[in-house]
Amino acid sequence: MVKSARERLGLLLGGSKAAEFSARLEAPADGVGLEVAGVGPVRLPLRAPQVKKLIAVARPALFGRGRTP
Repeated sequence: MVKSARERLGLLLGGSKAAEFSARLEAPADGVGLEVAGVGPVRLPLRAPQVKKLIAVARPALFGRGRTP
């Protein structure tokens, strides 16, 4: 019998029964920000000058896809 992703996750987290729950938080978009060292605050939509700055400070991740820890 196929179980839902929520049920499988509940079992993986150690419970013998999956519990259903959810949470929600709403916040105004102007309360969310992103700042990158060497670039400063990032504003959307991105403009070409800021994209060039982001590319200049970007580095490959040291973890992730195709790598084992």
